[in-house]
Order: sequence, then C-alpha cells, then structure tokens
Amino acid sequence: MKSVCLLLCSLLLYCHVHAQEEKRNEIAVAIGHAHISKGLNENGDRKWLIAASWSLDYNYNFNKKWSLGLHNDIILDDFDVEREEKVINRKFPVSSCLVGAFRPVEKLAVMLGAGGEFSSGESFFLGRIGVEYGFELAKSWELSPGITYDIKFNGYDTWVVSLGIGKKF
Repeated sequence: MKSVCLLLCSLLLYCHVHAQEEKRNEIAVAIGHAHISKGLNENGDRKWLIAASWSLDYNYNFNKKWSLGLHNDIILDDFDVEREEKVINRKFPVSSCLVGAFRPVEKLAVMLGAGGEFSSGESFFLGRIGVEYGFELAKSWELSPGITYDIKFNGYDTWVVSLGIGKKF
C-alpha cells in the first residue's frame, strides 16, 4: 500500500510539474507585402515594387527572453531588379534564415538573422532584422504582426510587413 501511495504521489507531482512547463516550440504561417527596392517597372524605370509574400516559420523558445528559429519566405511574383547597371530577373524568390530573437518586454520580439535568398539565375546571402508583437489567442494560438528588413548583399533590399498566426506546442 505504501508503494502504491508513493507511486501515485510521484505521478501526480510529475503531472503537475509537466503541466506548468512552458511550450517551447512554435510554428507560424504569415501573409505579407514585400516592398522591393531597386525594382524595375515595365518601362525599365527604377521604382519600389510591392508583391505578396508568404512565410512559414519555426521557433524554439529557450526561455521567455530568447528564441532561435528557421524563417522561410516566398515572394509570389516575378520581377526585375537593377544591380550595378545590370538587370536581374527574380522568379518567385525563396528566402531561408536562421533567426535569433530577444524579447525586451513580454510580447515584443526583436529579431536578427542570416541566410540566403534563392531564385533561378542568382542567389544572395542576406541579413535580416525585424520586430514582431504577439497577441495571445485561446489554446496556445498567437496572432503576430511584424516588420522585417532583408539586406541582400550584392543584390537588393526588401521590407516585409506581415500578419502571422502561430501555434505553440
């Protein structure tokens, strides 16, 4: 009887501690608008272009302040950019970045990362900075508006304004 009681108490303690653990993983999908510098219009004139984009992100939260994630984006357009007086065609470019995030306050994340943008023809190394704010929803869901800035070295720069929905598990 004593061992059964000890087993039940241990099981209850484990369940209580496990239930209080923070959810460390998060997967999110976002829709956004990419603002592309050095874009060229149909006449070949340089101007900022705006294109739709989608993101699929995974983050691992080490604690309440720090996380590390893999952020993947696709711009849903075919466009031309100017680089060193040369025209480069980008067909649905895909970006993949390893991103670290710091939360100076509870729901605000400041991000910094590096990765690459890949498209037919030419790929670019990129650096990313960004910020997003998470609004908690029911059952570990979160709504996150965000802004990121990608610097494509030897290429062009992109601002992305997005709205994402994520699930913590």
